[in-house]
Amino acid sequence: MRIPWAEGGRSLAPPCGTDKEDLSRIVEALRIGASDVMYDLGCGDGRVCLACAKAGAKRCIGIEIEEVLLDRFRQAIARGQKAGELQHGQVLAKSEDLRLCDFSDATVIYVFLLPAALEVIEPQLRAAVAQGTRLVCNTWGPRDWRPVETLQLNELGTLTLLLYSQSSIKPDSTGEDRTQGSGARAAIEDGESSL
Repeated sequence: MRIPWAEGGRSLAPPCGTDKEDLSRIVEALRIGASDVMYDLGCGDGRVCLACAKAGAKRCIGIEIEEVLLDRFRQAIARGQKAGELQHGQVLAKSEDLRLCDFSDATVIYVFLLPAALEVIEPQLRAAVAQGTRLVCNTWGPRDWRPVETLQLNELGTLTLLLYSQSSIKPDSTGEDRTQGSGARAAIEDGESSL
């Protein structure tokens, strides 16, 4: 079993999952409704997707590159379907590179990734938010974006969610991809990190 963050910090996701005690607060902050198509980018074992589906989301898609975490997620989906808590196809676990992922059908995106990863996928996030998708980031958000709301969700102040909408996006006057040539992009293209 390979865990990249335990082998020299190659992963661009934090080496910790979302605390189970915080799930209900995160789902509430995501403002999930029956028509929502929710994506969790770097979903780990899928706990946020599963909680959103149980809260009534139309569909939840978790994107993860670590197979051991995807296996746990897929097992949890199967258990939820068997127990009647989830509809068939309501929750999907996908193994994809976030740089190549199409989440154009998303109405809400949840992200708990390190700043370097956000920098790399910022063009895709910008396109999604520009079309009206809600973006909720755990701890870190895209550089130069202004959250429309910042929520401290626990008494210790260890869970901060940053909510973004169309008004959060700072226009890029050059029209160029601002991540081009960045250290984060170069490291990922050289195969040093995985998304």
